[in-house]
Amino acid sequence: MADTTGEETGQAAGQASGQATKARPAHRRVTQWMRDYVRLQGIPDEYIAQDGQPRAVWTRFFDHFAALTPADIDRRFGAADRHLREAGVTYRAPGESADRHWPLSHLPLLIDEADWQQLSAGIAQRAHLLELVLRDLYGEGKLVADGAIPAAAIAGSTEYLRPVCGIKPPGGRYLSLYAADVGRGPDGRWWVLSDRTQAPSGAGYALENRLVLSRAFTSLYKAMNVERVAPFFEAFRDALRASADRDEPRIGVLTPGSFSETYFEHATLARYLGFLLVEGDDLAVSNDRIYIRTVAGLKRLDVLLRRVDSNSLDPLELDASTRLGVPGLIDVLRKNGVVVANMPGSGVLEARALLGFLPSLCRRLLGEHLMMPHIATWWCGQKAAREEVLSRLDEIAIEGAYGRAVPGFASNGPVLAGELSATERERLIAAINERGIDFVGQELVRLSTTPVWESGRIVPRPFVLRIFAAATPDGWTVMPGGFCRIADQLDARAVSMGDGARAADVWVVSDKPVSTRTLLPGTDTVRIRRVAGVLPSRAADNLFWLGRYLERAEATLRLIRSLGTQQRDSGSALSLVRAAQRTATSLRERLSPDAWQVITEMTSRLAEEVEDDDGVSSAAELTLQELASFAGLAQENMNRAAGWRFLEMGRRAERAINTVRFGRQFAYDEATPEDLDVLLTLVDCQITYRSRYLVAPLLAPVRDLVVLDPFNPRSVAFQVQALNEHIASLPALRESGLIERPQRLAVAVQAMLTTAEAGSLDTKTLFSLEQDLLNLADAIGLHYFPHGPNASRPEKLTGLA
Repeated sequence: MADTTGEETGQAAGQASGQATKARPAHRRVTQWMRDYVRLQGIPDEYIAQDGQPRAVWTRFFDHFAALTPADIDRRFGAADRHLREAGVTYRAPGESADRHWPLSHLPLLIDEADWQQLSAGIAQRAHLLELVLRDLYGEGKLVADGAIPAAAIAGSTEYLRPVCGIKPPGGRYLSLYAADVGRGPDGRWWVLSDRTQAPSGAGYALENRLVLSRAFTSLYKAMNVERVAPFFEAFRDALRASADRDEPRIGVLTPGSFSETYFEHATLARYLGFLLVEGDDLAVSNDRIYIRTVAGLKRLDVLLRRVDSNSLDPLELDASTRLGVPGLIDVLRKNGVVVANMPGSGVLEARALLGFLPSLCRRLLGEHLMMPHIATWWCGQKAAREEVLSRLDEIAIEGAYGRAVPGFASNGPVLAGELSATERERLIAAINERGIDFVGQELVRLSTTPVWESGRIVPRPFVLRIFAAATPDGWTVMPGGFCRIADQLDARAVSMGDGARAADVWVVSDKPVSTRTLLPGTDTVRIRRVAGVLPSRAADNLFWLGRYLERAEATLRLIRSLGTQQRDSGSALSLVRAAQRTATSLRERLSPDAWQVITEMTSRLAEEVEDDDGVSSAAELTLQELASFAGLAQENMNRAAGWRFLEMGRRAERAINTVRFGRQFAYDEATPEDLDVLLTLVDCQITYRSRYLVAPLLAPVRDLVVLDPFNPRSVAFQVQALNEHIASLPALRESGLIERPQRLAVAVQAMLTTAEAGSLDTKTLFSLEQDLLNLADAIGLHYFPHGPNASRPEKLTGLA
């Protein structure tokens, strides 16, 4: 059927909507929203079908949506945006160092059940096919030997890893998670735009999109019978567990770290699935196994869900310049010592050079036709295909055969010959003729469109849908939904989150009620636990320093409030709070949304410009209240496991150090009552002192209260006593039976404070005490948080679990 014009489409949409809802006031809202909605000529649209009529699933959605008042809609949109800000949902665009707030479209992408069944069947078939191709490429190599795939098409990819050849993947699979970017083709059918086999991203963001939108529109979500995504994540989690060689495996999400563009997603997946979030420095190889460095020694890791590119996984056998991976990991794979999902080298199948061979490979390996077509692609490494591309150069897009960039051109996307100068065009032709294996030609297509809410109206915008499939013992399970990216430009040919795009939740809609199953299993299927699990040394390090940074910020703010210091001192507090926020970023999977919100609000408040000292003092006062809120959250909400202890140890160590420094400055040997009064204010002991002594501040009682009193929660003695208790509760790392250095130093300091008398404290003694406390803090770090040469510390290896 020929496509209707945009004007005819808009009229048909309005007439159909009017006939369906003429009797209802909500129809007027839909008509008003749709006044500018037109399907672009020749471009498939999700709202307007090929016959020019609105799809039933969207009509049903807008019938429910229009029942909400404009004020209610605005309130719900605002609630969704506020949740994203408060939860700190962020991402980074490629090449940027600052986080961006997550841009969520307020309308979901809708797919009806019948459409979804065809789509998911095609995705499952494609995932199965690519698993078989990988098994051959890194195994027997028949496909290349028989000419089904040209050897150059494989060898030209940097993702084909020779060290992996011949390794049978532990767990039995090369692909545990597969994703495909899809859109509607010119005929209205779904087709594949690209395959994601390296370390598919977006599943965590899809989960967050679902949480936000389902909470903002709870009734609408239920009324539409949206398929839940929790069963998919449960199946994926269970499959990873089943792939290990013991009953209760330890699973980690391997992340490049907090500077990764999608670090928030890594933390989200780790928290939701109950996995450990680990970096390469957290891991070590011993006895042909992978271990996590924890505060209790080395602990065996059974499965790695990697979010690090293959070439960066092992500097010994792959990219020697990387520090993201684990030295010796490939050899551990050879010896079946760890399951890695997806297997290193799986990214070779993302090469566009292979797209043109998939239909014939499907017939060869599966005896079936490929259910989902993909963009027509010609790999220029073959003479006939190269001549075809050059003869139709103005009709197709030129892409890199093995990456987004086209070799020799600055663009990080397709190159259109028609948009090049004569010189650039000749350069492109020469490059294709000289080294055709680096280029592909692809049919020039524009993305299909979906409804988007913009300023009180609904307009079409191009989108790409990423669908995920997880390998399970029962076959491939496809997530009922996915990760949708929507472009702002109507003529978009590709969508990247760094190009001003927004994300959308994806609702697979059923005609009947759906299961309300969640990821939480029944109590009768789970062994009771009261310990959260192991604490990686890096996480403990970050918790320790988070406590120290926040305590330093508090000390600085107390100075600002008490002494009325200038705005530059507020900048020092801001610097400390920002350091705390950076540290907290690396702990996203361990901090509650409330705790994260407090930290971000402190940063925002201190970053605001103020005109006078009153504004500085006010900001300091409010930030001190938020610091108290964070301390309360940590005290009341954090499980009393090792993580909480390290946060507390950081706070206690820093508070003791700061209190001694205040004491040296304001309780020096010739201190005046005014100096001592300032000290009491700084350490929040004014009320306590006045309740004990009916005289003005005197040196000896002030020193006793601030330094030696074990019953004063702000005193140095109280902090050291707490440090001793925390250190004594931590596991010993050596089996010598001797007291370890952190505890030895803490006991010595506590003994000094217990036996000292206020009259014997002088400035020199306080300075010596400060040095002892600094040494204690350093000893904790060296003992539990090894870095660099210290990473190879002699830990006990007996009874590794």
